[in-house]
Amino acid sequence: NLPLLREVLACDNHHARAAAARQLRHWHGLAKDGDKLLAKAASDVNGLVRMEAAIACSYVGTKEAFEVLADVTALPSERHLAYAIKTSLGSAPMRKFWDKDTVEKTNPQVHAFLFKEKAANQRAEKSQRDKKFDRQKNLIKVKLTCVKEKMLFAAEYMLKPNLGEYKEAFGEIPAKPSQPIRVEFDNPDVTPHNFVLVQPGSLEQVGLAANEMAKDPEAAKSGQFIPKSKKIIVHSRMLKQGEKETLRFKAPRKPGRDPYLCRFPGH
Repeated sequence: NLPLLREVLACDNHHARAAAARQLRHWHGLAKDGDKLLAKAASDVNGLVRMEAAIACSYVGTKEAFEVLADVTALPSERHLAYAIKTSLGSAPMRKFWDKDTVEKTNPQVHAFLFKEKAANQRAEKSQRDKKFDRQKNLIKVKLTCVKEKMLFAAEYMLKPNLGEYKEAFGEIPAKPSQPIRVEFDNPDVTPHNFVLVQPGSLEQVGLAANEMAKDPEAAKSGQFIPKSKKIIVHSRMLKQGEKETLRFKAPRKPGRDPYLCRFPGH
């Protein structure tokens, strides 16, 4: 009965509160204060209770239930709760109240939640790809750093990932065609630097193109100075002092001496 439902929703045991929140799927329409009960469960301090309330919103299917669900997106959500919220938002009853093309303007809170979820999933997928790449037995590990105030790179490498020690690279990093390479690039210098690996014979062409970008206010806004060129094999972003970036790529299939450079204007 409704008095018992209200009593359990307010009790100290969060498992009991969650079980009561689940019953709102069916009892919401029978209670005059159904929206208030749903909103109370959705704002509970316990994530399990909020999860049941989020799922109940898709059963209720009203505009008010959607607003309750939208409020849940602003509260902390671990993996299972986040999945429940996302699933509820994607249900047919809830999709009547938001559209993917307009949600950023009509309900920025929901958009922020969905964007955060998408970004988190992308990070998790990238992490798995990176771990798989780093497990390759023929991986070359490279540490690349900028020499302070000299506009030079200092590099060292490990030919096999399990050797445990790096060798100094005197101007070259030996790699076989299509061999996987991981470059750990850092910039201790006060001047910004990036790392750009290019095809043989294209060093001057890429360098001049980057210098031309510096003359164009629109092109220079990003501060990256990476021209659009098929001659570029891989590049980092422009790192400020103290920043780091890890690049993972395979050496070109065609044997050759591929030069690398920094494309901060004047370097």
